[in-house]
Amino acid sequence: MAVRFGRDEFAVENEKRIYKMRLDISLKSEMARKPPYSFRPNEEQAFLKACEDDPRNHAIFKTFFGSGMAVSELVGDKRYGYRGLYVEDIDLTSSDESTFRVRVLSKGKKKRFVLVTKQAIEEILRYLGDRRTGKIFDITPRMVQKLARKYSKKAGLPDFFRCRKCGQRQIPENMKACPKCGNTKLTLESRWSPHKARHTLREKIIRKTNDYLVAAKLTGKQPPRDIPFPRLSEKRKRAVMKEVFEER
Repeated sequence: MAVRFGRDEFAVENEKRIYKMRLDISLKSEMARKPPYSFRPNEEQAFLKACEDDPRNHAIFKTFFGSGMAVSELVGDKRYGYRGLYVEDIDLTSSDESTFRVRVLSKGKKKRFVLVTKQAIEEILRYLGDRRTGKIFDITPRMVQKLARKYSKKAGLPDFFRCRKCGQRQIPENMKACPKCGNTKLTLESRWSPHKARHTLREKIIRKTNDYLVAAKLTGKQPPRDIPFPRLSEKRKRAVMKEVFEER
């Protein structure tokens, strides 16, 4: 009689269950411990409305809000070797009803595929006109930061400051001194930076689907220590994006 060595099916399933439990607990605790600021729905609409007169800038920020891309992934950064998004990176045949598949060069110069909403791709194609090759946006990350600041002011979004002495944050712009220590030396916080669009998409996914794993994967969040992310099917990610943007 042959003797079989190795783990039985129950042990393997139990390990998978424990791994999933550890991953869920780690993601939820990390995201809940210090939730980053994100745009509220009315703030996002006001911001996009403020830049709709410029096709290029409207396409840039529409893509940020509809994909979870980083600034370097979308417009590139020559200082660190990021090339940015090219027309050839957009798979125009991959659309379902709500998203397109786009190839980007992410942190560590690793290639990854992101899902971009149909509305954002339509804005990009409208800006490109008849052009179907080359880099899409010829603009620096620094300029994108300045544009974010410009349109936030145009949209009437309030600024907030941080105290240089005690580190107190979220100090309203109408206050001339820190309410905690009385220090008058305050630093403007980049509350309306393009990176906040990533936080906004993450918060939308968590609020509507409660899927922390997909929220982390779609917005480029690094996995918790010693717990690598599993592979997720594109079908699951598309379903989440469709649920988040189905009202638009």
